[in-house]
Amino acid sequence: MASSEAVVQGDWLRDHILPHDAHYYALARRLSASYEDADAICQTALCRTTEGDQWRRISDPPAYMMRLIFDLAVAGMEARLPPASAYVADTDQLPDAPVEILPPSADVTLAALSRLPTEAQQLLSAWRIEGLSCDALGHRFGLSPDAVTKAIARSLTALRNARYRAFCDPVQVCEWTDAFFGGVSQGQGGAR
Repeated sequence: MASSEAVVQGDWLRDHILPHDAHYYALARRLSASYEDADAICQTALCRTTEGDQWRRISDPPAYMMRLIFDLAVAGMEARLPPASAYVADTDQLPDAPVEILPPSADVTLAALSRLPTEAQQLLSAWRIEGLSCDALGHRFGLSPDAVTKAIARSLTALRNARYRAFCDPVQVCEWTDAFFGGVSQGQGGAR
């Protein structure tokens, strides 16, 4: 760097960067673990700002420095984080899950699924368990994507109705209820 350019860069630093030094250190201190880390972040930001000829193209030096300090601090935080694999349990070391983990409704759902027509069972199985798309299901079952969507909707409705019938006990015919509602409970449409 020529001496006249060094003077120009020094003037630029003095006029645009150094007056806001306290703000830079305050931000770095808030985002770092110690004063030493904050100082290192600010020094790194200053070095990156003055590298080469880049400083001439910065239109808002204080905003640029604040953003650079923020980015450096966040990069430092991310570097200190353990890898994502540290949070995942080693499944090979876990015991097999007991059967009791299944909710009681799982038996009802499986029973309801077994009462559906075979095509509906196969369609829901391929869609939910195998994760096939509508296009893949259409290819497998010889249906258009719209027909697949409608078939899935019909199958889910049938499954929901089968589960509902299994969970909800049928209403017992009661003389008192019929007398109170005027025969409505038996579907006679009496007056309310």
